Amino acid sequence: NIDIKDFKNVDIERVKEVFQERKDIAINVGILLVTVFMILYIWGGYRSKVKDLNRQKVEFGKKIEVYNDFQAAQKNNTIFIKKFSKGLSRDQLVNNVSDLSIQYGVQISSFSPAKEKKDEFSKIAILDIEVSSEDYASMVQFIHAIEQAQPRMKVQEWKLFSQSKRSQARSRSRRARHKTATQQEKNADMIKANIRIESERLNDG
Repeated sequence: NIDIKDFKNVDIERVKEVFQERKDIAINVGILLVTVFMILYIWGGYRSKVKDLNRQKVEFGKKIEVYNDFQAAQKNNTIFIKKFSKGLSRDQLVNNVSDLSIQYGVQISSFSPAKEKKDEFSKIAILDIEVSSEDYASMVQFIHAIEQAQPRMKVQEWKLFSQSKRSQARSRSRRARHKTATQQEKNADMIKANIRIESERLNDG
């Protein structure tokens, strides 16, 4: 244990003489003190630099996050514009559906007047049709073709049903019924459907 009282007995003058006689000791002590000072100085600067680098790292990470969010928003905006800019007008919708009905052997019995509804961002062309086909497969292919068509169309609602013989007129004469029996038989086997088709596009004013 070191006692403070021991330092009182130190001969300061003797210590000074020793240092004067042994200059090498004084130089080594000086070098040691300078080295310790430099280490403390450098370490302090290093800690400050590390702290500053960590702060810059955090700020850079935040900037990267903001940039990624911006890129994602820009991508979504591009997808939105591409999606709705490829829609059809009312007249185009009627023409495209008519072409597909011919391609798949489906007869369009009736068209409702094509309608259009819109909001601030988009316009939706709406078409209600009644169609008929001799077989179920052709009807399903027709509906599937509408869904897969480009520019984009969407079957919003559809309902299949078979034409019933009971719905046919019974006021005809026996001769008239005999002449048209074959045609009535064919019509009774037709597959019919009510379909609502929509196409959405960007509202460009």
